[in-house]
Amino acid sequence: MFVALLTAIGSFADVKFVMVDSLKFVVRTDTKEAILYANSYRGDIKVPEKFTDEGVEYTVTAFTDECFKNCSGLTSISIPSSVTSLPSSCFYGCSGLKSVFLPSSVTSLPSSCFYGCSGLTSITIPSSVTSLGVACFYGCSGLTSITIPSSVTLLRDSCFENCRSLTSITIPSSVTSLGDFCFGYCWGLTSISLPSSVTSLGEACFQSCSRLTSITIPSSVTSLGDGCFSLCYSLTSITIPSSVTSLGEWCFGECWGLTSITIPSSVTSLGRACFQNCRSLTSITIPSSVTSLGYGCFRDCSSLTNITIPSSVTSLGDGCFYGCSGLTNISIPSSVTSLGEWCFDDCSSLTSISIPSSVTSLGETCFHNCSSLTSITIPSSVTSLGEACFQNCSSLTSITIPSSVTSLGEACFQNCSSLTSITIPLSVTSLGYGCFSDCKNLTSITCKNPTPPTLDNATFDNITYLVSTLYVPDVNAYKNADGWKNFTHIEKTTPGDDDKPAEPCAKPTIDYADGQLKFTDATEGAKYHYTLTCSDVTSDKLNENGSIGLTACYDITVYATADGYKPSDKTTAKLYWVKADGSLTTDNINAAKMRGVVVAAENGIVTVSGLSDGEKVEFYAIDGKLIGAQKASGSTVSIATSEHVVICKMGGSSIKILVKE
Repeated sequence: MFVALLTAIGSFADVKFVMVDSLKFVVRTDTKEAILYANSYRGDIKVPEKFTDEGVEYTVTAFTDECFKNCSGLTSISIPSSVTSLPSSCFYGCSGLKSVFLPSSVTSLPSSCFYGCSGLTSITIPSSVTSLGVACFYGCSGLTSITIPSSVTLLRDSCFENCRSLTSITIPSSVTSLGDFCFGYCWGLTSISLPSSVTSLGEACFQSCSRLTSITIPSSVTSLGDGCFSLCYSLTSITIPSSVTSLGEWCFGECWGLTSITIPSSVTSLGRACFQNCRSLTSITIPSSVTSLGYGCFRDCSSLTNITIPSSVTSLGDGCFYGCSGLTNISIPSSVTSLGEWCFDDCSSLTSISIPSSVTSLGETCFHNCSSLTSITIPSSVTSLGEACFQNCSSLTSITIPSSVTSLGEACFQNCSSLTSITIPLSVTSLGYGCFSDCKNLTSITCKNPTPPTLDNATFDNITYLVSTLYVPDVNAYKNADGWKNFTHIEKTTPGDDDKPAEPCAKPTIDYADGQLKFTDATEGAKYHYTLTCSDVTSDKLNENGSIGLTACYDITVYATADGYKPSDKTTAKLYWVKADGSLTTDNINAAKMRGVVVAAENGIVTVSGLSDGEKVEFYAIDGKLIGAQKASGSTVSIATSEHVVICKMGGSSIKILVKE
């Protein structure tokens, strides 16, 4: 510390130590400046503005770093107006400090300035102070009130964290943001008013403010950080302004007293565990602007009895409704394509649920411990049932497995003790370990596959092998198959029409016309699952020269599903933006007139759509040889070719098409 001090005051200056009334100073004899040096200070201290030593008057201008650090016996201090700044951790750990006088000459309180000053009950911050450093008042557990002057613009991270006795605080309109953990663990804080100048609330900003009952969030705030109000046990209601666009992870986690909440339509996403363990929450409105419910979003919201999921939502994250033991029924919109792992795990009061045909998979333990669920219909779009998917669904009496399913995961129906019969469709080729173990009332099993699906001896219980009747199309095949041969009673069943393998949907086609992509399929009732990707789409990507090349191309993939059919094979195509003729008026970002055309190649046939009726298109081999020319009928032309690569020319544009790999 002394070496650093020498550097600060000049390596060639004359310096010496001076003791004045138990205060230790290091002085510069050339400038007549004095700096209070660290020492084991105790009691009440008044730092002089000036003092005289050997006939020379010195002015106290500063304190050394950590000057009073861990001086637990220090009870009060008065700082002279000759001091303009305090060093970091100046009063760190001064647990006995009860009174501080700060002069108007001080302009900032640095990081950890009063960290751990647990005996400090109040302090006046002069209006000259413009900033409060990180963890400035961290752990001032005796501080009951504080006034922040209007000169302060920012409350940094952990500024008042662990100020457990703080019951009220006034934040001036000069403050624009509250840092991470700013008021975290302020257990005594019951209410707080945020000025309209505040635009952001940091992560865990009010975490563990366990007595906070109300707070008004101004319309200037656009985001609530991760864990912002988590562990605010007494918070019963809160209004989220329409300026907010996202709720961070665990934003309201463990808000036990929260009974209802309305999410504004400005919000597009709910973070992981956003409302986890809000055990008094009985209702919530999710706006149609939300597209996904994150991991554990409503986990352990045990008082939630029903919820409406808007059609804008496309996925339910893992554990989304885990432990919602009061939830009795739920309707999943047709926009949802997947149910995450343990999505409805431990929803013990759930009696019914409708799974739309848009869903293609049920995650592991998806309906685990849904002990009140009596029946469920799995749509034909689902191809697999994850491990322990219906484990411990003890009230489940019937279930229909569609012919689209090819495998049943481990412990899939374990301990479904009310299940008396089960039909395994022809499409299933394997049964997981313990799939039907502990199904003590299972007496009838029908397996429609002539080739016995693979399984092991633990797939069924010994009692099931002994008392249940297995109905199969080929008795001899099952009597000689591992696992299946353990059944005492095996009987032949007569195949019916429903034993025929499910046909896949017809492969869809992709066209482009009138500014829209168009999917068509020969299978009645087909629905389309598509993906659009473009290499031009980026976010916050660094560019140093300001020149960006655009591909002006979308990759399209689509497949079809329909009730009673397997999903179709995928169709792929490319949507290109090419120069338009002079009759079109739509401009792109470069102010050049453009239009979209879709190009697809399959089985040696190249198809181009999005053209003008009668427009001529020429096709060339890679060596420049003309393959053929066509005029568009409607908006489409097509040509058969044995070439691997074809050049398509239309108007003033050329596109290279890969026909065969």
